[in-house]
Amino acid sequence: MRRPREMRPDEIRLLLGAHNVSDATGDGFWVANVTAIYRHPRFNFATIDNDIALLKLQADVPFGPRVSPACLPDKETAFWGRWGTVTGWGTTSYQGKASPLLREVRLPLISSDACRRTSYGSIITRNMICAGLAAGGRDSCQGDSGGPLVVRQEHRWRLVGVVSFGFKCAAAQYPGVYTRVQNYVDWINWYIDNE
Repeated sequence: MRRPREMRPDEIRLLLGAHNVSDATGDGFWVANVTAIYRHPRFNFATIDNDIALLKLQADVPFGPRVSPACLPDKETAFWGRWGTVTGWGTTSYQGKASPLLREVRLPLISSDACRRTSYGSIITRNMICAGLAAGGRDSCQGDSGGPLVVRQEHRWRLVGVVSFGFKCAAAQYPGVYTRVQNYVDWINWYIDNE
């Protein structure tokens, strides 16, 4: 597989507060310009390990009814066995069409060890967490990459995972694979404190 060209900050704009990307107008919508991209220094394109990057925005995000933060997870909490929510505008089926409406799906979280044993084998590292049903039928899909997997904990949403990859979409015995954000809390906080 050929490595894709890396994007520059000026090629990325974030649309915040949108539900329908075909009609992103009116109150509550905000476009954020990106001034820097911080890719994880140990990202491995061949294994997709350390599949995480941070975007620095030109201005602070105006939180409100349509835009609210997801907090970083506790590093020690085991989230597998809980249910998480994934959101995105990706395709609604493998090689299908992207959705103009923001969609969400609730999925049970699976540890990297269990995911390795039952599905993907040694490609799953400790920096990954899986989410999905054994029977398939619900999943993140193409175009959702980089999106959030959040879990409600102590009355707050926690960013537990970032959509990374999977075998097709919603295939039986192949849950979606997410970057396990817990393993990057110190790295993220370093950039927050120093940039």
